[in-house]
Amino acid sequence: MIKVNPEFTQLLVKEFGTVAQLGTLAEEGLEFSKEFLKYLFRSDKNKYWRGMESEFADILVMVDQAKEIFDMDVVYIIMKQKLDRLCERLEKDGIEHPIAYMEVI
Repeated sequence: MIKVNPEFTQLLVKEFGTVAQLGTLAEEGLEFSKEFLKYLFRSDKNKYWRGMESEFADILVMVDQAKEIFDMDVVYIIMKQKLDRLCERLEKDGIEHPIAYMEVI
């Protein structure tokens, strides 16, 4: 696993701008979706799986930048709520599950 230097991501957001970087994040999500649809409907599964991995890497690079843009305290509260709802769905279906998250102080 690698961790991107926060100073580097801050520089990217500063140099290219918030709107441009969020636009790039959206674009990378669309490119991932496109590769996924090719994976579903075409015969060369390995080729498109590799394409999805490449697009997912692009998304992760952009997510690090998005973390510099958004108020992560707010995002983590929303994320916790969404994880809680997923746990409720599993429990409703009688599915045992591990702890969904750990709060780090």
